Amino acid sequence: MSVSIYIETIESSADEPVDLVMLHGWAMHSGLMKELAEKLTGRFRVHLVDLPGHGASPLNSTTFNLQQLTDHIVSAIENKIANKAIWLGWSLGGLAALTIAERYPQVVSQLVLLASTPAFVKQDDWQHAVDKQVFEKFANDLQDDLPATIVRFLSLQVRGTEDSRQTLKKLREIIFAKETPARDVLSEGLAILQQTDLRQLFNNIGLPILLLGGERDTLVPSQALHELEKNTNVEALIISKAGHAPFLSHVDQCAEAITGFYHD
Repeated sequence: MSVSIYIETIESSADEPVDLVMLHGWAMHSGLMKELAEKLTGRFRVHLVDLPGHGASPLNSTTFNLQQLTDHIVSAIENKIANKAIWLGWSLGGLAALTIAERYPQVVSQLVLLASTPAFVKQDDWQHAVDKQVFEKFANDLQDDLPATIVRFLSLQVRGTEDSRQTLKKLREIIFAKETPARDVLSEGLAILQQTDLRQLFNNIGLPILLLGGERDTLVPSQALHELEKNTNVEALIISKAGHAPFLSHVDQCAEAITGFYHD
């Protein structure tokens, strides 16, 4: 399958580097995680991926859904990784990483879910999540004012966190350095966040998983990560005073956690 996916590879200084693939979140692009990637090159060869329809990656089909986008990503990355890679997914990217681990186990060794969870919306048996009305409002607002909706989403990611103004400024500068995804892509991405529940997949996956989150994250409550840590293959690490983008506000702590988690 021939696809067009933008991937920036940052080489490692290690003699035998480990491949690490990074997937970003809703409405974003991979440039947000470049600072973190550069902190990890002492051990990892890092591949920064723009999801289809985001950043420099065109949309490769008429729809944006987990199955198609993960098919395209794996097809594009397979010839860039030496063997199985660690996959890091931030927010929406975590759902993509989990899906890849299920559908393409031959390319995944370990998972890092960064400010991510198998189910983002509250359910009767899953209370550590976001009310569905939050995503419904974002979906409605997208139709009226796309740029303002993205700015509001960025503000939500840093609400109540340490150095929130500085982190928000950095978020805005990096995000708007590239073209905003099309409204249809954003709407379909929100639908994924609203409708996806991968808890059963998460519980059965069997791979080592690091859940790396922020203490003050309003989108992925730290209680959710502690609940998921009941699985024997799962480790949760909560960064004090961080929000939904700890890789910007607490980049050194994120890099240390990821490096410490990796094992042959």
